[in-house]
Amino acid sequence: MNEPKRRGRPPKAAPEVALMQAEMRQGVELSALGSSDINPAQVYANRVWAGQSPSLPYGERWYRVKLALEAQGLSMDGVELK
Repeated sequence: MNEPKRRGRPPKAAPEVALMQAEMRQGVELSALGSSDINPAQVYANRVWAGQSPSLPYGERWYRVKLALEAQGLSMDGVELK
């Protein structure tokens, strides 16, 4: 009941655990983008679009999505923004 208080930063996770977690995250992302009927540019554009403020004008949001896709080496071909 009277355990001493832990102070300071918590201990780091073991390197194996951190590596497994990174691989799991990467696997989830690749599985979402790996399907042939899913356009990776569309998935990324949706994420960028959702991260923007709705109060921005449509043209500004569209331009930011376009810049983000170009920075990732993706094109706007087939991308639909809602």
